[in-house]
Amino acid sequence: MSRQRRWTMSTFEPAISLHSRGASRANVVNHYLREFGAAWGIYTPEAMEACLYRPRRGPSPNFAKLLEGRTSNEMRVAAREWLDRSAAFRRRWSEAHKGKRFSAVHRNRIAAAKQGKPRSPETRARISAALQGRPASARTLEVFAQRADAVRGKPMPRRTRKRIAAARRGQPSQLRGRTMPAEHRERISDSMVEYWYKVKVGLLAVFAQRDLVHVTPATAGTKRPSRGMVSSVLESASKREELALVRGAINRLPERQRNLVREFFYSGDPLPRVAARLRLDRLDARELLNAALSTLRKDKQLRRLVA
Repeated sequence: MSRQRRWTMSTFEPAISLHSRGASRANVVNHYLREFGAAWGIYTPEAMEACLYRPRRGPSPNFAKLLEGRTSNEMRVAAREWLDRSAAFRRRWSEAHKGKRFSAVHRNRIAAAKQGKPRSPETRARISAALQGRPASARTLEVFAQRADAVRGKPMPRRTRKRIAAARRGQPSQLRGRTMPAEHRERISDSMVEYWYKVKVGLLAVFAQRDLVHVTPATAGTKRPSRGMVSSVLESASKREELALVRGAINRLPERQRNLVREFFYSGDPLPRVAARLRLDRLDARELLNAALSTLRKDKQLRRLVA
């Protein structure tokens, strides 16, 4: 097919009639892939899905009108613009390739899997309950886990089996050491967080300048401190000296680490939210924070302070 032929509405009639005769949606999409993909120069399943295929309604007449009377080169530009505007372009390759539209639940599972989370809110809730030692239905947990793994076409992971076994016993699962999931290992280690709870009160006071925000390990890092939590504990000279040590240690950090540590400890927000506020990639923020904490842990004065 000539690259410079002019496209008219009649160009799209074969596939439109194919759909009206009851052909499967996959056949309609594949028809476009075979017939027009090479000529357009946008031979990708996403492009076909976004441009030419609307679930349950067949090809998009709006797109056909968009291309009518254009040369191939003009049409390629128009197609790219269409793709940029089309929400369907963001669907996974497999959706278009299989010629089917995933349900909202399925899309949410895929999005959650990309972030290393369990497949559904139900699964997250039940696994979370098991980890915290709260009652959780082992059978329900197992069903959701199996359903999630069936989607992936993989056997159930060892850590999921351990969670289910722990739920059956009514115990929290022991996700420590080598059995800890990769996404948990990437986070700051529990011992490091526990260590820094001890200096968090001091850090908050440094950043608040005047008041000491009283935060217990149970509430630290979970919410922004309110004014109702403020108490004046800066009366003793020894406390002021300790805060000066903390401030000095923080100020000696490289600028990016210093800003992140201040924001993370003072705001009380989770690390991903702090990273977004500082316009940092989540993994970069984690590395920066780990590096900063590692440096601060080696500070001899701070080690005496929290001993």
